[in-house]
Amino acid sequence: MSAEDVVAILNRLEGAGLSVWVDGGWGVDALVGRQTRVHDDLDLVSVLDEVPALERELAALGYERAGGGPPMSFESVDADGRQVDTHPFEPDANGDGLYLKRDGTTWRYPARGFEGRGVVAGRGVRCLTAEVQVICHDGYELDDDDLHDLRLLRPAPDVLAQFGVTGELEPLHGGTGRAWRVADLVLKPLDCAAREIPWQADLFTRVVEQGFRVSKPRPEIVDGWTAWTFVEGRHESGRWLDIIEAGRRLHAALAHEPRPAEIIDTRDNPWEVGDRVAWGERPYDGVEDLLAALEPVDDNAQLIHGDLTGNVLFHETLDPAVIDFAPYWHPPEYAAAIVVADALCWEDAPPELADAVARQYLLRALIYRGVTSIEFGGDGSRELDFARRLS
Repeated sequence: MSAEDVVAILNRLEGAGLSVWVDGGWGVDALVGRQTRVHDDLDLVSVLDEVPALERELAALGYERAGGGPPMSFESVDADGRQVDTHPFEPDANGDGLYLKRDGTTWRYPARGFEGRGVVAGRGVRCLTAEVQVICHDGYELDDDDLHDLRLLRPAPDVLAQFGVTGELEPLHGGTGRAWRVADLVLKPLDCAAREIPWQADLFTRVVEQGFRVSKPRPEIVDGWTAWTFVEGRHESGRWLDIIEAGRRLHAALAHEPRPAEIIDTRDNPWEVGDRVAWGERPYDGVEDLLAALEPVDDNAQLIHGDLTGNVLFHETLDPAVIDFAPYWHPPEYAAAIVVADALCWEDAPPELADAVARQYLLRALIYRGVTSIEFGGDGSRELDFARRLS
């Protein structure tokens, strides 16, 4: 079951309006963002009421049921031996999913488990979170593939030992769902170039925290895992202006940092494509009208955090904490505009929030988010439609 096969199946099912989540080996690799091993099949979690429509769509791709049947799990196989394993569930009043196992017992998918997001062959996909995929590995004898997957989902004991910590791993929500707290550290997988971690570690030893706190990385990388200082706080919806203010304080502390060309100029990912398009540094099909509406901005560029919206945590008695630093080299107003764009497009913010930032920066932020969405396999329509109304 190749990545291209997975994308073809998901395109068909989601194009028919069906809700499915990727589980199993491909679910792990979706969270990782790349294929890490060969997969015999594709595991899908589906709403029970949608199973008849799901089977019709699979049949159109050449897959026929070969074993099992709803309301329990079932297998569908095509002429070339590719297999899709479907696990149907019934939603309950709490949003959990009740799955009837073949031994007659019921297994519960926690509602938070459906919040996972990943990437397969550059396409954004819905998948189960790392926390729930770890739980799904309980109760049976693990083979080599299972052990491989678990090391990607959760730091192994030898990783903890090399970071010098012990204790129970506590899953943290947000991002890809693969961040875990243990003692005073947050362990999360490396999601950038390896050289960026020691650079950030050095950077934040120099930053003076005035009116904000930051989560600081350890310089070492262990088996693909990084370690960051745990900071108290929580994300609070609707506090967009406070998030912008925390970003401004951070950016004031970063104002004299040199441009990290070796970090910024060598990246190649969907976010980087979106950013370069938004600043008129490369063409992009379908947004020519928006690029024509861009006008020059005169503010000085500097080192900024380009993804503040979900990465500022609030506390009753402590300054706001900034986590998951995403380095870009642009005027700080662009970082504020990204917060506004996110709030308008994804968080039901009132339209007047658009007046909190200059329009040319907001236009760039909406182009950035829209193109990035397309690069991840979405359509970017919400962000780009808003940009067109703005322009």
